[in-house]
Amino acid sequence: MAFDSNTATLVIGHSDAGISLYSTDSNNVIGTFSESEGLDSDRIRDIATRFGIAYIATEDAGVMRIDLSTPEIIGSWQSLGVDNLDTAPVAVDGEVIYLGLPGLGILLIDRLTSDIVDLWTPDDPNGIPDEDVNTLALDFFGGLLVGSEVQNTGANSNGGLARWDGSNWQLLPTSIPGWNNDPFEFYDVSSDANGVYAGTNRGACMWNWPDPNNPQSQFTLEDCWTTGGNGGGGGGGDGMPSRFVIAVDPIGPDLLYAGTTEGAAVINTSNGTVVEVWTAGDDTERARAHKYLDTLYLGFENLGIARFNLTSGNWLPSWDGSQGILEDDDVTVLIEGREEGTMWAGGDFGLTLIDLVNGTVLVQWDRGNNQDGPTLPNYSPAEILIVDNLMYYSPQRANPWNTRDEVSRINLDNNTSLPSIDAGARLGFNGVVHGMNQIGDEVWISVVETSGWGGSGDPGTILRWNTTSGDWEDDLQTIGDVGRVNAQYLGDCFPLNASCELWVAYGEDILRRFSVPNMTLLNQWDDVDGRIRGMVEFQGEYLFASMNGVLRWDPINQTWLSSWLPGDGLPQDSELDFYSMKVVGNDLWAASGYGDDGHVMRLSGNNSNWTVWDVDTNDIPDGYGADIVLCQDIVHIAVGFSAWQWWAVGGGIARFDLSDHDGDGVTEEWITPITEDNSNMVDRDARALACDEQNEILYVGFDTDNVGIDRFDYSSNNFLDTLTPEMGVSEDPVFPGGMLFDEDLLLVAHFDGEGGITRVLTSGTSATSGQVIGQGMDSCSIVRAPTAARSYAIGRSGDLSGINRVDRLDATGLIEGGFDELVGLPSGVVHEMISNGTHVWVTVGSSEYSYLASTVLQGEILDNGSVFWQYGFEAFTESINEILLVDEEIWASTVGNGLLSFNLTQRSFQPTPP
Repeated sequence: MAFDSNTATLVIGHSDAGISLYSTDSNNVIGTFSESEGLDSDRIRDIATRFGIAYIATEDAGVMRIDLSTPEIIGSWQSLGVDNLDTAPVAVDGEVIYLGLPGLGILLIDRLTSDIVDLWTPDDPNGIPDEDVNTLALDFFGGLLVGSEVQNTGANSNGGLARWDGSNWQLLPTSIPGWNNDPFEFYDVSSDANGVYAGTNRGACMWNWPDPNNPQSQFTLEDCWTTGGNGGGGGGGDGMPSRFVIAVDPIGPDLLYAGTTEGAAVINTSNGTVVEVWTAGDDTERARAHKYLDTLYLGFENLGIARFNLTSGNWLPSWDGSQGILEDDDVTVLIEGREEGTMWAGGDFGLTLIDLVNGTVLVQWDRGNNQDGPTLPNYSPAEILIVDNLMYYSPQRANPWNTRDEVSRINLDNNTSLPSIDAGARLGFNGVVHGMNQIGDEVWISVVETSGWGGSGDPGTILRWNTTSGDWEDDLQTIGDVGRVNAQYLGDCFPLNASCELWVAYGEDILRRFSVPNMTLLNQWDDVDGRIRGMVEFQGEYLFASMNGVLRWDPINQTWLSSWLPGDGLPQDSELDFYSMKVVGNDLWAASGYGDDGHVMRLSGNNSNWTVWDVDTNDIPDGYGADIVLCQDIVHIAVGFSAWQWWAVGGGIARFDLSDHDGDGVTEEWITPITEDNSNMVDRDARALACDEQNEILYVGFDTDNVGIDRFDYSSNNFLDTLTPEMGVSEDPVFPGGMLFDEDLLLVAHFDGEGGITRVLTSGTSATSGQVIGQGMDSCSIVRAPTAARSYAIGRSGDLSGINRVDRLDATGLIEGGFDELVGLPSGVVHEMISNGTHVWVTVGSSEYSYLASTVLQGEILDNGSVFWQYGFEAFTESINEILLVDEEIWASTVGNGLLSFNLTQRSFQPTPP
């Protein structure tokens, strides 16, 4: 209910019957509105008024609006159901904004009022040709050009390019003689007085305007310029870098610029010729650069050395295998020489020292043995550096299983080889060097173990070679692949008092203990038997479900107790690996092992006796106990199950009835499990559970893409409609145990894919459209935090990124690292390392196959040479190539994502367009 003082109207909402308007001047009901009178919904949830307009929140139809001065219904604000779009083209015509929504159509918005004027879809009377709109533009004569992605029908006009003249659609012809020549994906459109241009999947195309003096005249297809000849109008189309043209723009009389996925071109549209072409030419997507005076030198792996005069803005002749400077075109490194005006180039040809002033070769060393020179590796260099009089040469990588772990050294004073630095031997394996650079008086070398048929090897680390002593310093410590962040509150926390503690387990080894009232770090252990999959308080002890039994902490004496192991605190037939643990009433429930070795166990709080049940029985499906939840006096165990055999049977929800739910007069018994075979549960691989006790609903999450969240209604003993990705729920799998229902809010942790957290507001059996927040990072545990205002602690795993957190979710939104953050070097997959003397920055990749990085970590170099990692920046995609420190900013070049900058003072991230 809300009162509008402008119209002296009281707006009253009815839960299922629309609204009533009551005049406080006349003390009468002056109007009622329901679905029969044109409302989009009768299900009213809240009302607000402002300046004579009533805004009405509904359960299923967005925000409805009523003009109280009339009174009459005006347009509702509703979700269009289109999210996470890769593109949304825009065109503006006076007071109308045209917004293209791929998969839906075109939205028309009043630019002055921001109201939605109309939505054009193929089903509407205006008959927009296709809903998959890729590009919009107002043409030279004021019409609206619409480029879409359509079916390749072969029709004269397939609808991929259409023009709206204000009253009718005109479909431009797309038929080109020959097999599979018709354009049917349109990426960009533009026009001038000569015609209409489009970038398509069949080249850059041009259409001639209809004759304005002939009402019967139509658009004609002039030509499509592509990688081959015989374009649509018969003109020569040879020489385009690619047939996929993503940008077109007239740049002068009869000249058209066309940008493609492989380069750019200029087309003379009057004679149909391609007059200029530019291509990158480097398959590695990386150029080596060196600047001397006003010339920039760029090394490419298949072009040699390109030269650009920065003063005149002109390209100079390249140095390649035909110029006498290099013996081969493949250049992998360029660095400044020891003498002014010299430059070392490395590649398939070995090493060449060039006099840049005279353009002559001073030194040429081939790979292998050199007379009166050093012996070079048989591999091209990936990096070379010069420290004092020594050159360090790291080999270019091949496949992850090919050993490349020795750094060669050359004495430049006498041109002789010194013993190589064996990074693999230092770590005790055959390895692959990923990066190398000078940090202070040390050469840092990042290395990982070679991989083989058994998968990835040791993740490796960064080694430190002391250039003064000629020996190793201590290697940098790593935190590995964290994979799981489990944060739980233990002690007396609700309400909060001094004994409340937050325990956070990071990955395999790291466990932190905080005092919650002031968030003081009390302890950190780096050698626990992780991963920790459950934490509970039971009979005065804190218990931790681990991969090596149950760990135990005495909170009174603040010491570790002996762990429970099979036959020593645990039943003899228990397994060591525990996957879930919960306290239910006075008892402790736990799940250990998998499949044939799997068990569900219950420790009585009354007599301290264990009861053990095997999985893969009529009562408990095959698999492992991923989560345990009490709901409606039934202990539910989510049994995760995945198998490559299509005929294998397993997974579901095992149920132990504490209070005779099935009415057979027996309590404390297993009742029929919920499985894919005996119900309409959407998937069998159940991994997470949450309970709405008040409304008797059990929520179920799965380790499966695109299936959503199931809801089992105990009041009807049936499943309700699944909360699907179409309703705003993330399509990614649910993390084991990563669900929480609290009051009216369902939170779901997702991993793999985009990760993030699904947030759904519920009311009984109804649920609002979901919202996915915090994407770009896996989510793990979710628990209510003991704060004054409602908030939640959410474990976030960065896997091999080096960045891991416990985020805080409250009314202000998701606060990254709101409760804790763990930053550390995850592995030796490090490609770039730079330093300013006091700090170091490294780029981190995700696997032994990586050549690019997604994370930049900052660390403080301590007096003993080790590194205290402070924080990190994420680019969210593995695209970072090189980094450079400029004042208080780190600049990063990327592949496909433009230039990134990381402000070190504000810890902010700023992308620039590619």
